[in-house]
Amino acid sequence: MANIKQQQAPLPYLDTGRPPEERAKLWLDTTGLPLEFKAAEILFSSGFSIGQGVFVPGEHARDGLELDVLATLRGDFAEFHVLTECKYVASPAALVAMFGARSAVPNPPWPIWGMGISDDAQFLDSKDAQHFAKSLGPTWTEAPAMSLRTLGEQRKKQADVDDRFEQKAFYVLQGLAGRTLSLLEGINARARQTHRGTPSLIVPVLVVDGDLVAATWSPDTNSFDTKPIEQAWVAWGGNSQWPLPFFSVAVATVQALPTLTAELKEWGNSWCRDADKATATQIAALARKKSQRAEQPKPPWIQPSRYKLRNR
Repeated sequence: MANIKQQQAPLPYLDTGRPPEERAKLWLDTTGLPLEFKAAEILFSSGFSIGQGVFVPGEHARDGLELDVLATLRGDFAEFHVLTECKYVASPAALVAMFGARSAVPNPPWPIWGMGISDDAQFLDSKDAQHFAKSLGPTWTEAPAMSLRTLGEQRKKQADVDDRFEQKAFYVLQGLAGRTLSLLEGINARARQTHRGTPSLIVPVLVVDGDLVAATWSPDTNSFDTKPIEQAWVAWGGNSQWPLPFFSVAVATVQALPTLTAELKEWGNSWCRDADKATATQIAALARKKSQRAEQPKPPWIQPSRYKLRNR
């Protein structure tokens, strides 16, 4: 008896019997674009300039890496970037932030490009940049989460396991970290091309449309205490195969994004103000140094000779 292949129903947005504007809406609703536009609108309404679908050069991608939303605050010299990745987490899955005794506090909390390029000096010393960054960020009343997992995740794909329970959280954080470093590479390349320093600080943020749960290890009960949360900071440093700088990633539900954005705006304004002031001070010191060198008399051995060499 021959096997009869069941015909799958066509996707609604491929139904040519529908008008194109209806098919376009049906298609857009199945993508992650609505969440990206919602996150961009929240950041834009707080005063950030917004870029969506921005490509930055990537070490592991030939054509660069795409950023869902890049929100930026700019000062006279400094820049503060919020690199946002948006993900749906379909129920019954959820993201689980794991807290435990091995959690550590990144210091400074985020990646920094603190060195500008000039003729013979740095616009902003890296030590100053580190100092300013350490004064920002969460108060760390408790250490950040040590990892982020997907509820019900399976390390190896099985035929009977729903796609929603794959080990996605790890790869999302890995990809977000890679995009952060690629953005730093782009800032570095721009500074070298323009010979203008841009002290920059980047905060990676994962916006989740779904459930977020905190799981804290309790040594007293030898079990996890769990509770629903709206936001968590996750300390991230890659793995043995791909070690990365140790920094913090903000994970927030879309409902908590306005509150997080208000904090980020405050930190960003503080960073731009302090970095601008330090950069202007260093530029002025460099100008004085050049002026003093120009006013100093040249030693006699480098004075132009009064004698001309005869052509032989």
